[in-house]
Amino acid sequence: QRQRIKTEDGLTYSIVPRQVIQAQDKFWALWDVTSLSDTLGKERVFSAELITQEQEAVLVPAKALHTRDGVQGVIVLFRGKPVFNPVEVVCNQGNEVGVKGLAHGQRVLTLPWWASLAKRWWLK
Repeated sequence: QRQRIKTEDGLTYSIVPRQVIQAQDKFWALWDVTSLSDTLGKERVFSAELITQEQEAVLVPAKALHTRDGVQGVIVLFRGKPVFNPVEVVCNQGNEVGVKGLAHGQRVLTLPWWASLAKRWWLK
């Protein structure tokens, strides 16, 4: 089905999907761009990002994740004390993870490297 795309320079093009090719773990979509003049050439290469799903999540440092009784969560500050708060990890972006289950404005604590030696003092 015909789509319209707007480029970063503000131009709008009408595109029609022609073919989808899978190569290893990537998909390539071939589109016909109908609004470009043929005097510019027969083939053009466009780069695009295909968004297949959107999720709302809060990005937190990956090192802030902890597992307690088989449940993943983060340590948050609640009434001045550190408390374990279960979260659902929805995406992973290297040093950060996207999580659901945090209230707006909740402060996530990351622990220093030596905290694992202190026998979980922050949860007592």
